[in-house]
Amino acid sequence: MSQAIWQEIIEILARPKFEKYVTAIERDLFLGWLAESVDFIEISKTIVACRDAKDDN
Repeated sequence: MSQAIWQEIIEILARPKFEKYVTAIERDLFLGWLAESVDFIEISKTIVACRDAKDDN
């Protein structure tokens, strides 16, 4: 997983609309599990594959 995707996941899960579904503790436990379960990679080359540049993470 790239750092950009990791940051996006953290930011999205911190949105107030998710508070009615999971607590902050549950969110943090999930993020901890996810961080241990994935391989973080460094992006060495940028590829433009989508019309929306924000989707090219």
